[in-house]
Amino acid sequence: MSPASPRVSVVVATHQRRELLGLLLESLEAQEGMAPGEMEVVVVDDGSSDGTWEFLQERQNSVPFPLHPVRRSTAGGPATARNEGWRAAAADLILFTDDDCRPAAGWVRTLLGVLEADPDIGLVQGRTEPRREEWEGSGPFARTLLVVDEDGYYATCNMGYRRAWLEELDGFDEQFRQPYGEDTDLAWRAIKAGAGTRFEPAALVHHAVIPSSWPAHVRDRRRRQWIVLTTQRHPELRSRFHHRYWYEASHPRALLAAAGLLGAAAGVVSGRPLAAAGAVLVAPYVRYRLVERRLPSRPVNQPAAIALALVADLFEVGVMARASARYRTLVL
Repeated sequence: MSPASPRVSVVVATHQRRELLGLLLESLEAQEGMAPGEMEVVVVDDGSSDGTWEFLQERQNSVPFPLHPVRRSTAGGPATARNEGWRAAAADLILFTDDDCRPAAGWVRTLLGVLEADPDIGLVQGRTEPRREEWEGSGPFARTLLVVDEDGYYATCNMGYRRAWLEELDGFDEQFRQPYGEDTDLAWRAIKAGAGTRFEPAALVHHAVIPSSWPAHVRDRRRRQWIVLTTQRHPELRSRFHHRYWYEASHPRALLAAAGLLGAAAGVVSGRPLAAAGAVLVAPYVRYRLVERRLPSRPVNQPAAIALALVADLFEVGVMARASARYRTLVL
C-alpha cells in the first residue's frame, strides 16, 4: 500500500435503497478516530432505478472522506456487487457493511484496530443489533438482524477482511444471486484456508428494522434456499441448525401442526372424532410461538399472528425442500 493510500476501505453494495443509503453515509461521516484520508468508501450501485446513482454523485463532494461510486447497469446480486467494490478499493484492509445499516461512531476504528494488531486475523466480525426504538412495537413480521457472538454465519453487514484473503479466494461466489449465504460461504472458505477469525463486540452496527408485513415476510423466505447450497459446501454449519437438519426450530413443529390440522379436517369430513389428536399435534407449534419464540404482537392479535406464521413456516419448509433436492443436501 502506497503512502497516499487509505488505511481502510469501506465497501457497500446497494440496490433500490436511496433513503437508507443516506443514513448509512451519515453514520460513516460520524466515524471517530480516523484522520482525513485514512478511510475511503466505495459504494456499488447494483442496477438501481430509484435515483441512487444521482444521489451518490451529489454526495461525492459533501462527505469528509473519499467516496467512490461504482455503477452497474443491471443488477447482478450482492456477491457480484461486493466483488466489484473490493476490487475497486485502494486499501489492504476492507470493511463491509450494508445499505440498511448504521455503524456506531467507533466502528471503523475498532475493526481496523483488530486487523492491524494481529496479522493472523484474516476476518473479523462485529456486533449487530437493531435500534431499540425501531424494534419495540415493530410487529410480528418485522425484519432485522441480531448478532451478539461469532455465530458461524458471518453476515457481511459487519465484517472486516484482509484484501490478501479476498484475492486468494477470488472473493464472493457469484453463483449466489440473492443476499443469503454468499457471506457465510466466503467466510468458511477463508477459515478452511487458514484465516484466523475474531469477534469484536465493541464494533457495533445498527441494522434497520424493516416494517412488519406478512406478504413481504413470505416473499423473503425464498432466499433461504441459498443456505442449502452453503451447507452442501460447508457441512460444519449443521451444528448451528436445530438437530442438524432443521434450519429453524419452528419447522418440525410447523409440519406437525399441518398434519394435525389436516387430520382434524379429515375427521370432520369422515365424521371421526380426530379433533383432539389434531390439537395435540398443533400444540407444540402454538407453544413455541407463545413461549419459546413469542411473536411480538398484542395478545388480541396473537391467534392471527400464529396462524400467519405457520403458513410462512410451511412455505419456507417447501423452499428448503426444493433446494435440498436441487443440491442433494437435506436441510428443512
